[in-house]
Amino acid sequence: MGLLRSKTTGFSAVVTTTLNQPWTLWFLRRDEAALIDTKALQWRKPLAQAFDGAFATLPEPFASCGDGVIRLGQGSTLFLAGDQCLEQDWNKKDLYRGPITSYPGLGAYIPAAFRSDLDVAVQLPNLYSTRRTMLIKGDQCAVIMWGQGVGYQGPLSGMEGAGWKMLPEDMSGDFDHAVVCLPGGVHRTLFIKGDKAMDFDWDKGPTAVGTWGEVMAGLAALPAPYRQPRLPAAGRFSGTADELRVDLEGELPVVSGDLFRVSDGSYYNSFVLDGDEAVELPATIEGIAEYAYDTSRTLVSVQVDKS
Repeated sequence: MGLLRSKTTGFSAVVTTTLNQPWTLWFLRRDEAALIDTKALQWRKPLAQAFDGAFATLPEPFASCGDGVIRLGQGSTLFLAGDQCLEQDWNKKDLYRGPITSYPGLGAYIPAAFRSDLDVAVQLPNLYSTRRTMLIKGDQCAVIMWGQGVGYQGPLSGMEGAGWKMLPEDMSGDFDHAVVCLPGGVHRTLFIKGDKAMDFDWDKGPTAVGTWGEVMAGLAALPAPYRQPRLPAAGRFSGTADELRVDLEGELPVVSGDLFRVSDGSYYNSFVLDGDEAVELPATIEGIAEYAYDTSRTLVSVQVDKS
Protein backbone atom coordinates (compact mmCIF):
# COMPACT_ATOMS: atom_id res chain seq x y z
CA MET A 1 0.00 0.00 0.00
CA GLY A 2 1.35 3.43 -0.93
CA LEU A 3 1.83 6.53 1.18
CA LEU A 4 -1.00 8.33 -0.66
CA ARG A 5 -4.39 6.88 -1.56
CA SER A 6 -5.83 7.03 -5.06
CA LYS A 7 -7.69 10.25 -5.83
CA THR A 8 -11.22 10.79 -7.08
CA THR A 9 -10.10 13.68 -9.30
CA GLY A 10 -8.82 13.45 -12.86
CA PHE A 11 -5.32 14.46 -11.73
CA SER A 12 -3.02 12.90 -9.16
CA ALA A 13 -1.28 15.97 -7.75
CA VAL A 14 -1.27 19.77 -7.64
CA VAL A 15 1.38 22.13 -6.27
CA THR A 16 2.05 25.85 -6.43
CA THR A 17 5.00 26.74 -8.66
CA THR A 18 5.69 30.16 -7.14
CA LEU A 19 4.76 32.05 -4.01
CA ASN A 20 5.01 35.37 -5.85
CA GLN A 21 2.88 37.01 -8.52
CA PRO A 22 1.86 35.80 -11.01
CA TRP A 23 0.76 32.87 -8.85
CA THR A 24 0.31 29.56 -10.69
CA LEU A 25 -0.72 25.96 -9.99
CA TRP A 26 0.84 22.90 -11.61
CA PHE A 27 -1.40 19.83 -12.09
CA LEU A 28 0.01 16.37 -12.78
CA ARG A 29 -1.99 13.75 -14.71
CA ARG A 30 -0.23 10.56 -15.81
CA ASP A 31 2.65 11.70 -18.03
CA GLU A 32 1.37 15.20 -18.70
CA ALA A 33 0.98 18.48 -16.87
CA ALA A 34 -1.25 21.57 -16.92
CA LEU A 35 -0.61 25.03 -15.53
CA ILE A 36 -3.26 27.55 -14.44
CA ASP A 37 -3.33 30.90 -12.76
CA THR A 38 -6.29 32.05 -10.67
CA LYS A 39 -8.29 32.89 -13.80
CA ALA A 40 -7.25 30.80 -16.80
CA LEU A 41 -5.34 27.85 -18.25
CA GLN A 42 -1.76 28.79 -19.15
CA TRP A 43 -0.69 25.60 -20.92
CA ARG A 44 -1.07 21.83 -21.18
CA LYS A 45 1.83 19.66 -22.38
CA PRO A 46 3.71 16.39 -21.76
CA LEU A 47 5.50 16.43 -18.40
CA ALA A 48 8.83 15.89 -20.17
CA GLN A 49 8.33 19.22 -21.99
CA ALA A 50 7.05 21.21 -19.01
CA PHE A 51 9.18 23.91 -17.40
CA ASP A 52 11.74 23.88 -20.22
CA GLY A 53 12.32 20.14 -19.84
CA ALA A 54 13.19 20.28 -16.15
CA PHE A 55 11.68 16.81 -15.64
CA ALA A 56 12.58 15.25 -18.99
CA THR A 57 14.74 12.60 -17.31
CA LEU A 58 12.18 11.64 -14.67
CA PRO A 59 12.25 7.80 -14.47
CA GLU A 60 9.34 5.40 -14.10
CA PRO A 61 7.20 4.92 -12.13
CA PHE A 62 7.34 8.62 -11.31
CA ALA A 63 7.12 9.86 -14.92
CA SER A 64 3.70 8.44 -15.79
CA CYS A 65 1.90 7.08 -12.75
CA GLY A 66 3.06 8.97 -9.69
CA ASP A 67 0.72 9.38 -6.73
CA GLY A 68 1.72 12.85 -5.67
CA VAL A 69 4.24 15.69 -5.65
CA ILE A 70 5.65 17.80 -2.83
CA ARG A 71 7.41 21.05 -3.76
CA LEU A 72 10.24 21.32 -1.26
CA GLY A 73 11.49 24.72 -2.35
CA GLN A 74 15.07 25.66 -3.16
CA GLY A 75 14.62 24.18 -6.66
CA SER A 76 13.76 20.70 -5.41
CA THR A 77 10.66 18.51 -5.92
CA LEU A 78 9.70 15.23 -4.24
CA PHE A 79 7.75 12.75 -6.41
CA LEU A 80 5.77 9.97 -4.71
CA ALA A 81 4.81 6.58 -6.15
CA GLY A 82 3.58 3.77 -3.94
CA ASP A 83 5.96 3.51 -0.97
CA GLN A 84 8.84 5.02 -2.97
CA CYS A 85 9.92 8.60 -3.53
CA LEU A 86 12.32 10.52 -5.74
CA GLU A 87 13.76 13.93 -4.96
CA GLN A 88 14.93 15.71 -8.09
CA ASP A 89 16.10 19.26 -8.56
CA TRP A 90 15.16 21.36 -11.57
CA ASN A 91 18.57 20.65 -13.11
CA LYS A 92 17.56 16.97 -13.58
CA LYS A 93 19.77 15.78 -10.73
CA ASP A 94 18.44 12.94 -8.54
CA LEU A 95 19.05 13.80 -4.89
CA TYR A 96 17.37 10.73 -3.35
CA ARG A 97 15.51 7.66 -4.56
CA GLY A 98 14.19 4.93 -2.29
CA PRO A 99 11.59 4.12 0.37
CA ILE A 100 9.70 7.10 1.76
CA THR A 101 10.28 5.82 5.29
CA SER A 102 14.05 6.11 4.72
CA TYR A 103 13.92 9.59 3.20
CA PRO A 104 16.43 11.74 5.15
CA GLY A 105 14.94 14.15 7.65
CA LEU A 106 11.33 13.09 7.09
CA GLY A 107 10.69 9.38 6.69
CA ALA A 108 11.76 8.19 10.13
CA TYR A 109 9.50 10.72 11.85
CA ILE A 110 6.24 9.84 10.08
CA PRO A 111 3.88 8.33 12.71
CA ALA A 112 2.74 4.75 12.11
CA ALA A 113 -0.86 5.85 11.47
CA PHE A 114 0.31 8.14 8.66
CA ARG A 115 2.58 5.76 6.75
CA SER A 116 -0.02 4.64 4.21
CA ASP A 117 -3.29 5.65 2.55
CA LEU A 118 -2.89 9.38 3.22
CA ASP A 119 -5.22 11.94 1.69
CA VAL A 120 -2.74 14.82 1.46
CA ALA A 121 0.99 15.47 1.93
CA VAL A 122 1.88 19.15 1.58
CA GLN A 123 4.88 21.29 2.43
CA LEU A 124 4.18 24.22 4.78
CA PRO A 125 5.60 27.68 4.04
CA ASN A 126 9.14 28.49 5.14
CA LEU A 127 8.13 30.58 8.15
CA TYR A 128 10.04 28.47 10.62
CA SER A 129 13.67 27.57 11.18
CA THR A 130 12.74 23.91 10.62
CA ARG A 131 11.16 22.45 7.46
CA ARG A 132 7.61 21.26 8.11
CA THR A 133 5.41 18.85 6.16
CA MET A 134 1.69 18.41 6.85
CA LEU A 135 0.09 14.98 6.42
CA ILE A 136 -3.72 14.65 6.37
CA LYS A 137 -5.73 11.44 6.72
CA GLY A 138 -9.48 11.71 7.17
CA ASP A 139 -10.01 14.47 9.72
CA GLN A 140 -6.64 13.83 11.39
CA CYS A 141 -3.28 15.38 10.60
CA ALA A 142 0.36 15.25 11.58
CA VAL A 143 2.92 18.02 11.15
CA ILE A 144 6.45 16.66 10.75
CA MET A 145 9.35 18.87 11.81
CA TRP A 146 12.22 17.65 9.66
CA GLY A 147 15.06 16.09 11.59
CA GLN A 148 13.28 16.59 14.92
CA GLY A 149 9.96 14.76 15.17
CA VAL A 150 6.20 15.35 15.20
CA GLY A 151 5.22 18.95 15.94
CA TYR A 152 1.50 18.19 16.07
CA GLN A 153 -0.67 15.09 15.71
CA GLY A 154 -4.42 15.15 16.16
CA PRO A 155 -7.65 16.42 14.59
CA LEU A 156 -7.52 19.19 12.01
CA SER A 157 -9.80 21.20 14.30
CA GLY A 158 -6.95 21.30 16.84
CA MET A 159 -4.43 22.89 14.48
CA GLU A 160 -2.96 26.28 15.36
CA GLY A 161 -5.27 29.02 14.06
CA ALA A 162 -8.90 29.79 14.92
CA GLY A 163 -10.06 29.01 11.39
CA TRP A 164 -9.55 25.26 11.82
CA LYS A 165 -12.45 25.18 14.27
CA MET A 166 -14.72 26.63 11.56
CA LEU A 167 -14.36 23.84 8.97
CA PRO A 168 -17.75 22.99 7.38
CA GLU A 169 -18.96 19.46 8.17
CA ASP A 170 -18.74 18.35 4.53
CA MET A 171 -15.29 19.91 4.09
CA SER A 172 -13.66 18.91 7.36
CA GLY A 173 -11.50 16.05 6.09
CA ASP A 174 -11.04 13.33 3.46
CA PHE A 175 -9.54 15.92 1.09
CA ASP A 176 -8.12 14.89 -2.28
CA HIS A 177 -5.66 17.79 -2.56
CA ALA A 178 -4.37 20.81 -0.67
CA VAL A 179 -2.25 23.75 -1.81
CA VAL A 180 -0.75 26.09 0.79
CA CYS A 181 0.18 29.74 0.12
CA LEU A 182 -2.57 31.08 -2.08
CA PRO A 183 -2.18 34.74 -3.06
CA GLY A 184 -3.04 36.93 -0.10
CA GLY A 185 -1.45 34.98 2.74
CA VAL A 186 0.96 32.19 3.56
CA HIS A 187 -1.71 30.51 5.69
CA ARG A 188 -4.32 30.62 2.97
CA THR A 189 -4.97 27.13 1.60
CA LEU A 190 -6.94 25.67 -1.30
CA PHE A 191 -8.61 22.35 -0.50
CA ILE A 192 -10.11 20.13 -3.22
CA LYS A 193 -12.49 17.27 -2.41
CA GLY A 194 -14.16 15.55 -5.35
CA ASP A 195 -15.97 18.22 -7.37
CA LYS A 196 -15.87 20.77 -4.53
CA ALA A 197 -13.22 23.24 -3.44
CA MET A 198 -12.62 25.50 -0.45
CA ASP A 199 -10.56 28.66 -0.09
CA PHE A 200 -9.49 28.46 3.54
CA ASP A 201 -7.79 30.95 5.88
CA TRP A 202 -6.14 29.37 8.92
CA ASP A 203 -7.24 32.26 11.15
CA LYS A 204 -10.57 33.34 9.60
CA GLY A 205 -11.88 30.00 8.36
CA PRO A 206 -13.45 29.30 4.93
CA THR A 207 -13.68 32.33 2.63
CA ALA A 208 -15.31 30.41 -0.25
CA VAL A 209 -16.79 26.91 -0.58
CA GLY A 210 -18.42 25.57 -3.74
CA THR A 211 -17.68 24.07 -7.13
CA TRP A 212 -14.19 24.46 -8.50
CA GLY A 213 -15.22 27.36 -10.73
CA GLU A 214 -17.08 29.12 -7.91
CA VAL A 215 -13.98 29.08 -5.71
CA MET A 216 -11.37 29.80 -8.41
CA ALA A 217 -12.05 30.52 -12.09
CA GLY A 218 -8.74 28.94 -13.10
CA LEU A 219 -9.88 25.54 -11.80
CA ALA A 220 -12.86 25.56 -14.17
CA ALA A 221 -10.45 26.27 -17.04
CA LEU A 222 -8.58 22.98 -16.58
CA PRO A 223 -8.83 20.60 -19.58
CA ALA A 224 -11.83 18.23 -19.47
CA PRO A 225 -9.86 15.07 -18.46
CA TYR A 226 -8.54 16.89 -15.38
CA ARG A 227 -12.06 17.91 -14.36
CA GLN A 228 -13.63 14.47 -14.86
CA PRO A 229 -14.15 12.61 -11.55
CA ARG A 230 -13.00 9.02 -11.38
CA LEU A 231 -13.33 6.08 -9.05
CA PRO A 232 -10.23 5.01 -7.13
CA ALA A 233 -8.52 1.83 -8.25
CA ALA A 234 -9.92 -0.32 -5.46
CA GLY A 235 -12.68 -0.20 -2.90
CA ARG A 236 -16.46 -0.39 -2.64
CA PHE A 237 -18.58 1.41 -5.24
CA SER A 238 -22.37 1.79 -5.31
CA GLY A 239 -24.48 2.42 -8.40
CA THR A 240 -28.13 2.52 -9.39
CA ALA A 241 -28.66 -1.24 -9.25
CA ASP A 242 -25.50 -2.82 -7.90
CA GLU A 243 -22.62 -2.65 -5.46
CA LEU A 244 -19.15 -3.45 -6.80
CA ARG A 245 -16.07 -4.38 -4.78
CA VAL A 246 -12.53 -4.45 -6.20
CA ASP A 247 -9.80 -5.98 -4.06
CA LEU A 248 -6.21 -5.44 -5.23
CA GLU A 249 -4.48 -6.13 -1.93
CA GLY A 250 -3.61 -9.79 -2.60
CA GLU A 251 -1.36 -11.36 -5.23
CA LEU A 252 -4.37 -11.81 -7.54
CA PRO A 253 -7.28 -9.39 -8.01
CA VAL A 254 -10.78 -10.23 -6.78
CA VAL A 255 -13.95 -8.56 -8.05
CA SER A 256 -17.27 -9.16 -6.32
CA GLY A 257 -20.66 -7.53 -6.27
CA ASP A 258 -24.29 -7.59 -5.20
CA LEU A 259 -27.09 -6.93 -7.70
CA PHE A 260 -30.37 -5.23 -6.90
CA ARG A 261 -33.56 -4.66 -8.89
CA VAL A 262 -33.93 -1.13 -10.23
CA SER A 263 -37.70 -1.20 -9.72
CA ASP A 264 -37.78 -1.70 -5.95
CA GLY A 265 -34.15 -2.00 -4.83
CA SER A 266 -34.55 -5.61 -3.70
CA TYR A 267 -31.59 -8.00 -3.79
CA TYR A 268 -31.53 -10.71 -6.47
CA ASN A 269 -27.97 -12.02 -6.96
CA SER A 270 -24.25 -11.85 -6.06
CA PHE A 271 -21.06 -12.77 -7.88
CA VAL A 272 -17.34 -13.31 -7.33
CA LEU A 273 -14.63 -13.17 -10.00
CA ASP A 274 -11.20 -14.44 -8.99
CA GLY A 275 -8.48 -13.03 -11.24
CA ASP A 276 -6.07 -15.57 -12.67
CA GLU A 277 -3.04 -13.28 -12.98
CA ALA A 278 -1.53 -10.27 -11.26
CA VAL A 279 -2.34 -6.89 -12.79
CA GLU A 280 -0.48 -3.66 -13.33
CA LEU A 281 -2.67 -0.59 -13.48
CA PRO A 282 -4.37 0.51 -15.60
CA ALA A 283 -5.87 -2.90 -16.36
CA THR A 284 -9.01 -4.80 -17.34
CA ILE A 285 -10.06 -7.63 -15.03
CA GLU A 286 -12.27 -10.01 -17.00
CA GLY A 287 -13.57 -13.56 -16.74
CA ILE A 288 -16.45 -15.90 -15.94
CA ALA A 289 -17.77 -15.15 -12.46
CA GLU A 290 -19.41 -17.47 -9.98
CA TYR A 291 -22.96 -16.38 -9.09
CA ALA A 292 -25.02 -17.22 -6.02
CA TYR A 293 -27.98 -18.04 -8.27
CA ASP A 294 -27.94 -19.38 -11.83
CA THR A 295 -27.86 -16.73 -14.54
CA SER A 296 -27.24 -16.70 -18.27
CA ARG A 297 -24.90 -13.72 -18.03
CA THR A 298 -21.72 -14.78 -16.27
CA LEU A 299 -19.04 -12.68 -17.99
CA VAL A 300 -17.73 -9.83 -15.83
CA SER A 301 -15.35 -7.17 -17.11
CA VAL A 302 -14.05 -4.31 -14.95
CA GLN A 303 -11.70 -1.57 -16.12
CA VAL A 304 -9.45 -0.26 -13.34
CA ASP A 305 -7.76 3.08 -13.88
CA LYS A 306 -4.68 4.35 -12.04
CA SER A 307 -5.04 8.08 -12.62
